[in-house]
Amino acid sequence: MSSKKSEWVSQKIVILGTGGTIAGLSLVPGAGGDYKAAQVDVETLVSQAGQAVAGIWSLPSATSLPPVLSTEQIAQVDSKDMTEAIWQRLLQRVAQLQHDPDVQAIVITHGTDTLEETGFLLHACWPQGKPVVLTCAMRAADAPDADGPGNLRDAILMAGTPGLTGVRMVCNGQVFEGHVFQKVRTDGLQPFGADPIGAMGECREGHYVQHHGPEMTRAYPAVTPAELQRLLAADRWPRVEIVMNHVGADGRLVEHAVTVSASSPAHERLRGIVVAGTGGGSYSDRLSAALQSAQQQGVLVWRSTRATWGSVRSVSHERFKGVPWSPVKARVAMMLDILTGRASASR
Repeated sequence: MSSKKSEWVSQKIVILGTGGTIAGLSLVPGAGGDYKAAQVDVETLVSQAGQAVAGIWSLPSATSLPPVLSTEQIAQVDSKDMTEAIWQRLLQRVAQLQHDPDVQAIVITHGTDTLEETGFLLHACWPQGKPVVLTCAMRAADAPDADGPGNLRDAILMAGTPGLTGVRMVCNGQVFEGHVFQKVRTDGLQPFGADPIGAMGECREGHYVQHHGPEMTRAYPAVTPAELQRLLAADRWPRVEIVMNHVGADGRLVEHAVTVSASSPAHERLRGIVVAGTGGGSYSDRLSAALQSAQQQGVLVWRSTRATWGSVRSVSHERFKGVPWSPVKARVAMMLDILTGRASASR
């Protein structure tokens, strides 16, 4: 009589590489320390983590066959150099894989610097879709104590969790929802935080253990299928800038940006500004005057806060919309609003 395992069908997990420290190499080969990001292709990264993955799936407690792993190199960049053009390629490929019946889940390797922005974007598009699991590293791939192989192993195992949907990020054993985490440290093996709710779960001994359910109060309202098609078909992303309030902020940067924009080609003109305000989203009177002028000239203006945690205060007489996201996530949200048509509909 055949065993139960012989009746199982292997699942296909596609790993998309974009570069980052997880794909970095030490400047002194094998020494760790200083490194250059985005040097190792994703196929090599998966081969380094693959034995550990297969080993865990072969344990008696395993409930399925090892997955079929497929790799694709979407980009090879240090994530500080991530661009909207790369995002567009990534979104288009994830959309194709979401509709591929042979694919159960998607894993994306990425640098830590802009990972929170990419995670926020993907969560807006597929909050309930096939699992999309992001992962990263804080040490180069050839460092003696490299953390990338373990993180990638956890991401693959996470992606294979039965019944899992939506976007997650796994780093150093902790699992975060795609839209809530942000980078809060520049050192150590866990640079991310998600206060006040923390990680939603953890990868432990080859299994995903969930601590709490989804947190949607700071999620971007999911794009509709029609809006997603508009997003995927976009040939350019709108220009949106971030301006910070600080001691002496006088608005001249805003004035200059608007002046330059007025003489630029239409596709390069400034479409929006996110204010990284102080405290609950406040800004100086001089900066306020420049922002009001920009808004009168058709530039969308939103308020965020430069504080790591906390909310933007809602004030009845406030001239600019307050949003519940960090400045970099608010910028992603504003671009989505513009690309999907939500921004024009709300005016």
